[in-house]
Amino acid sequence: MAATGRARFPGVGLVGGAAGLVMARGGRLALVLEFTVTDGLISAIEVTAAPDRLARLEITVPDA
Repeated sequence: MAATGRARFPGVGLVGGAAGLVMARGGRLALVLEFTVTDGLISAIEVTAAPDRLARLEITVPDA
């Protein structure tokens, strides 16, 4: 819910090769959530919203 004001179009993406959630607003990347998975469970979530940090992330779209 906290992210809904920042971005309206969430989607799955690979962030540095790992599964993540990417959100865009106005065609621009606005927010990225990176997940750490331990023993099949999400053990940590890193949220990135700073434009300079977003620009440094390697994001790809997985094949459908």
